[in-house]
Amino acid sequence: MSLENEMLRLSVRRWVSANVEPYCPACKASCCYGKVIVNIAKDEPQALSLFKSAGLEVHTLKELDLQSVKGWVSNRSVQVMTQDKRQLKKPCIIEVPLRDPFSRAFLKETDHALYADRCPFYFEDVGCSVHEDTRRPFSCVEYPVCFETEGNLRMASVYLACGAITPEVIGEFKERFPEVRVMIIAPPKK
Repeated sequence: MSLENEMLRLSVRRWVSANVEPYCPACKASCCYGKVIVNIAKDEPQALSLFKSAGLEVHTLKELDLQSVKGWVSNRSVQVMTQDKRQLKKPCIIEVPLRDPFSRAFLKETDHALYADRCPFYFEDVGCSVHEDTRRPFSCVEYPVCFETEGNLRMASVYLACGAITPEVIGEFKERFPEVRVMIIAPPKK
């Protein structure tokens, strides 16, 4: 990532910290309950090690039924199956194909994702038990506004599952970062 894009990522992160995160302690949204995919990018092995240290198994696409994985990526209520058609036991980490952010078509590139009903690091009485852990996935650190670049294109996925994301907040974000293309991500169907 270029220095200019990295500086923009940091600006977005600071904006989210100031405008969204203050609402987190009182929020009862679904972000920590597995309703939003926790991505673990190939270039963040520290995050994968964090989940492995909690005893979660990691499953590759070769072990899994690809259609069920794609179904789960599209709609979290779909069960992921193994190649021999057994239901995969939660929680675990699975390899998932990436989707083109505009066409939503599946790509050949993959990342990992948490396959669970809720994050194993979330506890109702304390919240996220690894919130200060530097190994947390970027998708958790940046949630609910995940900044990405693709060539010269700058994009931000804004997740409506976050209780602090309102039309006003989205408008303020677009006004503050006009150079960033905003993609609104609706909560998955129940």
